[in-house]
Amino acid sequence: MTAKTKEPRAKIESAAVASRALAGNNGFSLISNEKLLSIYAAMLKCRMLEERARLLFPRSKAAPMGREAAAAGVTIDLLPEDALIVTERDLKPAFVKGVPLEAIFRHFFERAAGPSAPSRLKPRSAPAHFTHEPLNVVAPSATIAAQLRMATDLAKAQKARNKGRITVIFSDGGSGAWLKALKLAGKESLPMLFVCQNNPFAEPASQESQNLGFPSIPVDANDAVAVYRVASESISLIRQGRGPTLIECQTYRLPDRSPKGLSRPRKTGSSEGEPAGEPILSMESYLTRKGLFSTEFRRQVVAGFGKELDSALAKASR
Repeated sequence: MTAKTKEPRAKIESAAVASRALAGNNGFSLISNEKLLSIYAAMLKCRMLEERARLLFPRSKAAPMGREAAAAGVTIDLLPEDALIVTERDLKPAFVKGVPLEAIFRHFFERAAGPSAPSRLKPRSAPAHFTHEPLNVVAPSATIAAQLRMATDLAKAQKARNKGRITVIFSDGGSGAWLKALKLAGKESLPMLFVCQNNPFAEPASQESQNLGFPSIPVDANDAVAVYRVASESISLIRQGRGPTLIECQTYRLPDRSPKGLSRPRKTGSSEGEPAGEPILSMESYLTRKGLFSTEFRRQVVAGFGKELDSALAKASR
């Protein structure tokens, strides 16, 4: 390891310790086996969805790889009535919340213009700009400031209704608008969960988010169990009217590469340029220690979801 990468790894290790302490993670969690397997399956599907988009359209702009633990751990238990605002090009949280694959593909791609290619698909310039009203998934705005303003407005409306609904917003943070939104949410005790997905090679977005009067929790975003426990407890408190929470997911961005699929088992390490803390491999290791993981279960998830992807893409391209 070079000196240049020591600091980010140290940040992630310290975040892991902090997140486990805050989540009460002493040994194995009390999360049900069914939930653990559901989180793992959701992570696999998120990776497959991202890889399928990259394989079909290698030149399209795509969300960073390696954010599956945050997407699954935060959104898997959200209610249909909860509002969700995703970052541009990252549809994984929307998928985990329940947005149908066909709807995702219809908005992710568009038909090429011109009579010479009437059925050819091409990637949209901003493929995550869509709204799915049945599940209250809100399209990201053209600017981060507008997106954050929209999120706080939604949370104000939810607080006025007083029905336990919350607003969850995924963001890369680190802007003046971000800090302004955090301060507003804290001042008005809005039912909001801010999920900041940090690249550890940059400054943490919560560095300027301290002393806001509500929790700011760092979590190792390669650890899906830690993310789920912190998010679950935070969401419960927000529903009780305890005000907002910031979860700072600290993770590595996997290197952009040609996808090789999930049907072939991968080894932990750097043989394919992936860090040992890669979230799916980390979850497999955790499930193995609990006696829950099997290559057959992984194979069934991969095979079944592969067929779902094929079917959804075929319908979306008609």
